[in-house]
Amino acid sequence: MGRGTGRLAAIVVAAAVTFASCGSGPSGSSAPAATASTVAPTGRPALGPFAVGTMMRTLVDTSRPTAAQGGAPARPSRTLVTTILYPAVGPASPSPAARANAPPEAAAGPFPLIVFAHGSSAAPADFAALLGSWAAAGYVVAAPEFPLTGTHAPANSQFTDYVNQPRDVSFVIDQMLGAPPPSLAGLVDARRVGVAGHSIGGATTMALAFNSCCLDPRVKAVVVMAGVALPFSGGTYFGRVASPPALFLQGSADQRVVPATGISLYNQARPPKALVSIVGGTHSGPYQGDQLTPQVDLVARVSVGFLDRYLGGMRDGITRLRQAVASSNGLATLRESGL
Repeated sequence: MGRGTGRLAAIVVAAAVTFASCGSGPSGSSAPAATASTVAPTGRPALGPFAVGTMMRTLVDTSRPTAAQGGAPARPSRTLVTTILYPAVGPASPSPAARANAPPEAAAGPFPLIVFAHGSSAAPADFAALLGSWAAAGYVVAAPEFPLTGTHAPANSQFTDYVNQPRDVSFVIDQMLGAPPPSLAGLVDARRVGVAGHSIGGATTMALAFNSCCLDPRVKAVVVMAGVALPFSGGTYFGRVASPPALFLQGSADQRVVPATGISLYNQARPPKALVSIVGGTHSGPYQGDQLTPQVDLVARVSVGFLDRYLGGMRDGITRLRQAVASSNGLATLRESGL
């Protein structure tokens, strides 16, 4: 995650205090669990694995400004350089290398969409293996670099700009559904949209799925990796009966977002939900890299199983999630409710 670590730690402590005052939360209440209606309305067969294509697009939201930073002046818009990965024509491989501007595998689509939010001082390229595994499994992945918290920000990551990132993600969803690159027209199924994020990107996805400040009703599933529930002005978490199915991933050796944080988020969320703890996992190790290490591979298989269930409509997705944990030789543990 890099340069925003100190600020993240301070805000995590504040968030933990806030949650401690919230009572027992949904896991101890009589609120009804989500039903089968949370499953995508239409399923698809397990067609993958696919070859993976990639392209870059610069998306500009002219309705919102970007603050001044590091000597760079304020701007009247927000620019999101977005990496898009997608199922492509061609032979697949166990660790597919993405091919620039490869023709999409349109005949097998449309595919669900996942918008991914990176952490502080990071970029989509840092998660190449994980994002590529999602595309190979039959998902279109759109990963923006945020203008003030990404690797290419004008100066040190402006951590407080996280408050603008949920709307950045919603804008990317708008563009992928309403104005996709011409070669990808018709490739995304608008009824099957998920969000995923790491660290403050996890906080971004939390806001979109669970905070009244920023709820996006198009989000049908959420994956939170080493995430936190950061404060948003005027918003509260977990206040509505219905919320998207959620998968929380947390490293047991994460010293930036401690394991108790992931457990608290899982306890607050309503079913269906799962918490996968990666034994020995650090803050970034289970998610980042351009190779499928044992930890990254585990996260890939667990998350694909979850997404296949709640975006792909595959009834065996949760079985595959459970099998991935059970066969991990002690690399992970699983808590679940209502899957």
